[in-house]
Order: sequence, then structure tokens, then C-alpha cells
Amino acid sequence: MKRILLSLMLLIFLVCGCSSGSAVSATERNSENTITNESFEQFTIETDLTDVSDKRENGDSFDRSILWQEEGKGTLSFEAFQEMETFIRDGIPEDAEYPAVREMPGEWKYDLWILFDPETYDLFEEIGYADFEIDYDRELMIIKLHPRLANDGYEAWEESDEEVGYEPFEGGFEANYLKLSGNDAIILLSDYFAYEGREYALGEIWLSEEVYGDFWMYRGQE
Repeated sequence: MKRILLSLMLLIFLVCGCSSGSAVSATERNSENTITNESFEQFTIETDLTDVSDKRENGDSFDRSILWQEEGKGTLSFEAFQEMETFIRDGIPEDAEYPAVREMPGEWKYDLWILFDPETYDLFEEIGYADFEIDYDRELMIIKLHPRLANDGYEAWEESDEEVGYEPFEGGFEANYLKLSGNDAIILLSDYFAYEGREYALGEIWLSEEVYGDFWMYRGQE
């Protein structure tokens, strides 16, 4: 029952959430960039978005070290994404490298974190696997999410593609961001960098102008 109520709550926010115009107006984007082979060769992501992560607190009462293991895909845990909080708080290391966006396709691990109500600390967090694709024919970048674990700060539960049923997020360049829309939400990726054997992509997910949170991905050595 708890899982059903949380899923319904998230669905309500998604249905009442943002059109692309509302989220973009909040961050003053433009859409002058076109996706081409040349742009992928030259374009890197290195900029700042609103610091959503200062909302995160250490109030979780469940075991963040819970592991999900899937053959051929590597291990998932909520705890593994805490490293990203240091990048948000202290900044990206000076010796990090910034690959071109054309290097992003492939499988990632993602963390989606949304705080619905700061007063009650009403949150939803989800981790899973993400496939990043570039469709040169349609001039689109695509993220496909495969959720595996979720929590509300108190308890964690398993998820699956069949239960959640995400549609692909699709989009392209918006100024110095990657903007991908889908599922009545918008993902804005602001930083893509490599550091000490891993690649990272940091950004935000917007459900409306009032409801948004972190969207992080990483891949590489465990």
C-alpha cells in the first residue's frame, strides 16, 4: 500500500507538472543549438545550475548501503551516489577532464531525487540503470531509465521497468545544457566530466516550477 500511495503521489505531480516552457522560463534557456556530428565533437558540458542539493539532509532512516546486483550491469546502491554530493558542495575537482558529449552513449547508473515538501521532508528517491543514446538521424539525445530501487527516506523497495513504465526522455542542446523531456518532466544536465576512473553527469529534474530535484549519473570503476 505504501508503494502504491507513493507512486500515485509522484504521478499527480507529474501530471500537474511542467511544460517545457515553464521549466525553461525558470532557468532562462534558449534553443539556438542544433545537434550535428560537429557539435558533438566540440561540445562539452561545464556550467552551473541551481543548487538543488542543499535540500538534502542526513535524515534517512533506512540502510543506504542496500545493494542491487544484476548480471552484466554492475552493483547499485543509494550510498554510491553520496560521492556526487561532494562535487555539488565543494565543486568539481580541478584535474577533472571534460569529454565531448559524443562520448556519453552507453549504460550509466542514475539517481533521481525529488523533495516534494521541505517542511515534512516528503521525498522520493530512485536509482537504476540508464541508457544514453544519440540518434543522429532524428537529431536527438535519448535517456532510457530502468528503475530498480526507490525510497521515501524511511523505507526502500524494489521497482522494475514493468511497474514504472518510463517512456524515453528525448532532447538536445539548450545553451550550455542538455535538455531532455519525457514523462511530463524535464531533465537538465549541466556537467559531464571524468575523474579518477569514472564519468559523471550532474543535473536536475523538473516536474514543475515548484517541484524539482537532482538527477545524477555515473559509470566506471567500482
